[in-house]
Amino acid sequence: GTVTWSNPSSSTSIASYVLYLAEMADSSIENRSLLGSVSYGDPRSLAIPPGTQIRNFSAFLLYLQSALAEQTTPAASLVFQDLFPAAHSLVFQDLDLDAGQVGGQLTWVPPGGAVTGVDQQSVYFAQAADGSGRSQLSTGIAPNFGSLFLAAGTLLNTYSHFVIYAQSSLAEQRVPASVTISDTIVSLPSVSFTDLDLDAGQVGGSVQWTAPADELHITMYSVYLATDHSGQGRSLIGSVVVNSTYIVAVPENTLASSFAYALVYARSSLEEQSTPS
Repeated sequence: GTVTWSNPSSSTSIASYVLYLAEMADSSIENRSLLGSVSYGDPRSLAIPPGTQIRNFSAFLLYLQSALAEQTTPAASLVFQDLFPAAHSLVFQDLDLDAGQVGGQLTWVPPGGAVTGVDQQSVYFAQAADGSGRSQLSTGIAPNFGSLFLAAGTLLNTYSHFVIYAQSSLAEQRVPASVTISDTIVSLPSVSFTDLDLDAGQVGGSVQWTAPADELHITMYSVYLATDHSGQGRSLIGSVVVNSTYIVAVPENTLASSFAYALVYARSSLEEQSTPS
């Protein structure tokens, strides 16, 4: 940003203005760091570069300097606060049940706008919490908005984090808010089918399966007959809700000529998985 000031009432001997960052203890100056100087005839302002480290500094101090020396007591001081907050409390529950894919709602507590100086937010995939190896998912998000929907089937690739950057009219923040991505993967330990139809070319019986250890994001299971293990040419036999008896009946006299596999798909509140068990 920019620090500005006015000329003192008596300025005949002023050669320049000198601006410092200062660490204050009560009214005492504990430490200071030079930001720059401005000649008396130049505009009475000094630009502070984006990313300037404030460390333990809490005030700007302005000193007057003559041709002989800089004054020992500052002519003016300004206590500041670092009012550029990040988003925080990021939460993401992956409701895509396939490996290497994510989907669902990313939520966070936004930084706000008018008081904080934030103009917009941007969300990225990243390969680390510091934002390295990032790939943009969305930008131009309002500063008081804290939600982004990812469609099922969004490829995770090598990314491990969501990161959110706030941006002012001056610059994007350098250290993002982040959350680790946990890829929800559902694979059933076992699926079995016993054919009790004794006629050639026909099947009938029941498909049974064992639930995975974690069913947190599962709402339903659906059973299909298909021509191959990937689900090609599939035909729905039936569905059961989670936490029930995991058996679906295949009607007797079902023609087996087009089907070679009985497959079970888990479904979340978002979508049915694309890779069956």
